[in-house]
Amino acid sequence: MDIMLGTAAGMVGGAINDAVSGVLDPDNKNGVNWEELLAPVPEEMKAKFPGHELFAIPDNNSLVLHQKMEATEILSGLMSSVVDMDLGVETPNTYAIRTRDEGTTFYLFKEDPDVAASCCRDQCRSNMPYKFDVTNMATGKKVATIDSPWACDDCCCGLWCVPLFPIPVCCCMRTATWTMTPEEGEERVLATMKKVPLCGCTNSCDRQLDIEIPETGTKFSMYRSNFPGKACCCNVSEMHFIDETHPYETPLGRLWPKSWVDEYEPTNDRYPKLKEKSVMGQIGDVLKEIGKDLIGSDADTFLVEMPHDGIAEKAGLMLGVLLFDMIYCETNAAENTSAGEDDCVADVAIGMAMDSGENENENED
Repeated sequence: MDIMLGTAAGMVGGAINDAVSGVLDPDNKNGVNWEELLAPVPEEMKAKFPGHELFAIPDNNSLVLHQKMEATEILSGLMSSVVDMDLGVETPNTYAIRTRDEGTTFYLFKEDPDVAASCCRDQCRSNMPYKFDVTNMATGKKVATIDSPWACDDCCCGLWCVPLFPIPVCCCMRTATWTMTPEEGEERVLATMKKVPLCGCTNSCDRQLDIEIPETGTKFSMYRSNFPGKACCCNVSEMHFIDETHPYETPLGRLWPKSWVDEYEPTNDRYPKLKEKSVMGQIGDVLKEIGKDLIGSDADTFLVEMPHDGIAEKAGLMLGVLLFDMIYCETNAAENTSAGEDDCVADVAIGMAMDSGENENENED
């Protein structure tokens, strides 16, 4: 599609997605007793982090970040298959943070649907600024904003050449912030993220996202090693969560794609094993993956081990996972390829599988 048609289609598609979601949205369709869930959360914590108290509900050391499959993208993918033409449309993304086992949705991330963003989604998805509104599902109110300004491609801006050793020059690597937006009081940045340029001989193909909590000074990283010896077919998790005292070999936790949940192994005793699924549930997962491949969907779902109990730390980790998906697994509508066929497919050879469905069948889109 050319830029004008792609932009218009994206805007119209976004409106269609919202209308369909309002009727068919499965989030918490069975009803949730929020008062009971939030009863163990201290009142002082609720007051300090208004709207973010769902992160403090006990026994949620693993959460799921699920990208919703948008109705317009499904239809455009099916039409592309039928007519054998590129009719792909990239509409604003919506993500849900859900509990691992029950599938209860805590928060929704909704991407900014404005005209400028629609234009960028069609032509420069990897470089465009990202903005998401974070909605608390218990109250239905916006509680935070995620912002990420314009950024360069991973290949950097250019090379500074010295004898036998070209040095990449990175002028605007991807950064992001999670800002709490309370109804009363001042806005406050809970977490920041920045992509780290890796230029060494042994780590230039690795991936690193640094996360920092301004209030406490807590720092940790999401890291993926693609270096022979560390990366192998047995390393099926996407990223390792590391800090100064927890190296790559013994991480705090890990990020897992849904297609590998049958092979999920908790990083340590903090994370319980997954509940066994029925045979029909497993068959449903396989059929869902096949269907998503047929329509060319790039919607992903990640199982996220949460190594910290703090609300800001959990928000920061979810910020990192969201940006991981946007950086590595989203493409322009004009390209007619999902990340599974481009950047991410190179990692399949070392155990990565990016396209996935969500954790529980009863809460599927």
